[in-house]
Amino acid sequence: MKTDREHGFGRNIITCLATALGICAVVELTCLSLGIAPFFTSNLPLNEKMRFLREHRPGPAPVTVVSGASIALNDIDSDLLEDEEMRPFINLGANGISVPSSEQFYQRFADLYPVRGVIFAASPVEMRDAYRSDVEVPTPVFRRYVLGRMTMAEEFKYRDISGLMSYWKNWSEYHSRTSPTSMVFTRTGAVPLEMNVGAAGPHAGISEALDLSPHCTRCMSDLLRFCRDVRKEGLPFTIVLGPVLPDVVEQNPRVRDVIADRKEQFRNVAEQCGAQLFDITDYATLDDSCFANSLHLNEQGMNAMTAQLLRFRRGESIPKGMTLNCGGFRLATAAQTSQK
Repeated sequence: MKTDREHGFGRNIITCLATALGICAVVELTCLSLGIAPFFTSNLPLNEKMRFLREHRPGPAPVTVVSGASIALNDIDSDLLEDEEMRPFINLGANGISVPSSEQFYQRFADLYPVRGVIFAASPVEMRDAYRSDVEVPTPVFRRYVLGRMTMAEEFKYRDISGLMSYWKNWSEYHSRTSPTSMVFTRTGAVPLEMNVGAAGPHAGISEALDLSPHCTRCMSDLLRFCRDVRKEGLPFTIVLGPVLPDVVEQNPRVRDVIADRKEQFRNVAEQCGAQLFDITDYATLDDSCFANSLHLNEQGMNAMTAQLLRFRRGESIPKGMTLNCGGFRLATAAQTSQK
């Protein structure tokens, strides 16, 4: 017969287990209610984009994918593309992911849903020979989570207390479009920024984290592979180059040289893999009112550049030498659309 001490020990074990399970359940339910994605990778924006996909699963119609890092996310108005072309689009852009990670993310998506074409958006100055880190989500994890088949217990394995504390600390930035780290997605997954270059200073510089080597020898190899893989599937691939704040280009010869070098390499990639290349600066200069900071457009700038991308995709003639002032641009676009 068990002693009172043995009974007490057993009750304590059961109490500890029940308490631990209760805490786990509370943490998971709290994360679900607040819309915080599990930490599948070290890249928070990529995790959040996976959560977006789970909550916005495409239908059976083939989708045009917008791929890349922050330029894809902040400079391409995928909602406008979807409205104007009347076909589904999905923006897979996520802050801070490399070109290899972008391709892996795209391939995971393409394994689940039919794709009609790929638009890859980048800034010339963000291309580099070596990336700080590549992140990858195992295919089974991606499939189970995005398709809504992952259990609460499985999701909890990817929760991280320190990560959650950091998320909570930066909550306002992640949930406000007035921050460059915003993850407030539109219905197709873009993030138009409600800020202007004044917040970063009229002569905002280029981050030292970027590779400003004048001649990178391998910085396009990953993009070329991505493009070739898509083209092998018989799908169109379009490279879109985002603009850099004109003041930064004019005042920094090093940046100007890097942009010229990378643009030439983008042209070579497009020729080698049979892609289209859209460089907004071939047609227009976007003034300061279009920028959120030195590398990213604000909502009006995103809309202005995407309007020209639409013309490019339709094969329309685009006049060169324009200067785009983004004050009230969305209203002008809406008025033009209503007249069609």
